[in-house]
Amino acid sequence: MRKYPSSIMVGFLLGGCSGMAELQLLLFVIFQYYVETSDDSEKSADQALAAFNFLLFVCFGLFSVVLYRHRDAVVIATSMPSGGLASQDDNVGMGQTEDLDLDKHGSPPASQFDA
Repeated sequence: MRKYPSSIMVGFLLGGCSGMAELQLLLFVIFQYYVETSDDSEKSADQALAAFNFLLFVCFGLFSVVLYRHRDAVVIATSMPSGGLASQDDNVGMGQTEDLDLDKHGSPPASQFDA
């Protein structure tokens, strides 16, 4: 979240964590069904996987709830520039010539670009 702290990326992370929590809950239910219907030789493996999936459900669920409650602290860049999607700095070279000294042909002198 350090590289892209925008609201859309936080929403993407929140949706991914919530989806993973739901997946782990469904896997827990499936393995619990296997525990009840399987014979004794496979019961311990199914119980272990059911417990592990429930633990992951709790972890993903808690992280999703904490992220949802504190999403304002994570989001840094929440607003767009005042010009909408394209700010005024993006329009340089699109007919804005007030900052350039142009000669009679409409091109800037070569000395303006010398360092």
